[in-house]
Amino acid sequence: MSCFRWTTRNIIIILMMMYVGFSCWMIFSLLGFFNGTTDKGSPILSEVMLDKNTGHEENEFMKLINRKEVHIWDKAGGTGLYLWEDILNGDIESENGGLSKYGTVIINDITFRFHGGKATNSQEIDLKTQHLILILNTRVPSKIPTASYWMDRIETLPQLRSVIVLLLGDEQCRNQWMDEYTEYYRGELKSIFVVYDDRRIGNGLWHQWPLGVAKYRKFEVQPQLINLQGVRQHMCNFLGTVYQQSSREYLMNLIKSSNLDCMMKVRFEWQPHETEESLYEYMRALGNSDLTLSPVGLNSECYRMFEACAYGSVPVVEDVMTPGDCGDPTTHPNATTAPFKLIKRFNPPFIFVKSWDELPAILDRERNMPLAEKVKRRLELLQWYDKFKSEMKSVFLDVVNDGFFSIS
Repeated sequence: MSCFRWTTRNIIIILMMMYVGFSCWMIFSLLGFFNGTTDKGSPILSEVMLDKNTGHEENEFMKLINRKEVHIWDKAGGTGLYLWEDILNGDIESENGGLSKYGTVIINDITFRFHGGKATNSQEIDLKTQHLILILNTRVPSKIPTASYWMDRIETLPQLRSVIVLLLGDEQCRNQWMDEYTEYYRGELKSIFVVYDDRRIGNGLWHQWPLGVAKYRKFEVQPQLINLQGVRQHMCNFLGTVYQQSSREYLMNLIKSSNLDCMMKVRFEWQPHETEESLYEYMRALGNSDLTLSPVGLNSECYRMFEACAYGSVPVVEDVMTPGDCGDPTTHPNATTAPFKLIKRFNPPFIFVKSWDELPAILDRERNMPLAEKVKRRLELLQWYDKFKSEMKSVFLDVVNDGFFSIS
């Protein structure tokens, strides 16, 4: 009877056979993996989709590897588009005649996916969403039920880990409707950005956000309308809605009575949208005026401030607090009587006034200012605004990283 001998030669042969067998198993396993089946024939990580925003194939395996994906759902229109296009520099594509908007942008190692438009419905949010940003409009009380409906959707998302809310807040800074959600979603709700102001800003959860430009009115920068180097047609402009017994009415009467060199066109009823003609006229006035007058409305902060910056027209800003809860320290300990807390942190090259009676003296200085100095000021304003948007982008990304992806 022969007996197996553990010779060096036999050991080498056995090891080689084991290596070949293992290699074959690995090859067939990988073929099964990438073909979407295991050795038992069940589907695995095989779903391949054509991403409509990038045109690239994307499979579930890569989704699992790249978990830094954030879905932005916008129900505030202009506020969401300002964040997406002007701050994050994302592109927008439209469907359904413009009723649905979407886009994808990768910043650092985070993939942001934007969903917006009038046809946007909260039921469209993917149940696999883990990191969610909701952009909501509660500028007037009638918008709160819709915002609440979207907030209620959070608890129906089984894989959701974290939420950030960007809120176009109440113009008198009365955002108490959010209190029940900050308590109920204490674990998931990481941060709230709010336009205008709120007594809770600075408490770690609430952050202030700029109003930006009126994207919902299709405001855009048309470079051909910006007179950058030459003498501008108007020393100043004011185009806007005038309310009775307001500082806007006072400014209108001052311009008329003093015959000030200022282009003025007013209306007495607020309009949510502009015609093509009125929008073009407004943007042309910005690009051809040295100064843009920005009286307070229902809130101190106005779209006009940022729109003037985009056209190199120095905002002359009425630096007073409007009625409401924004600046009432007697009712809100964190409030301040000084408006524009956020924007003043960045040292804007604006002209701030406490009264429009200061305007004639300002215009006298403008008349005596050399063109070269005005051109330099325009360039500095445009550079400041670009830097401001870049700084707000950094703030936003820091909050997203800390809230969604930090390891605590």
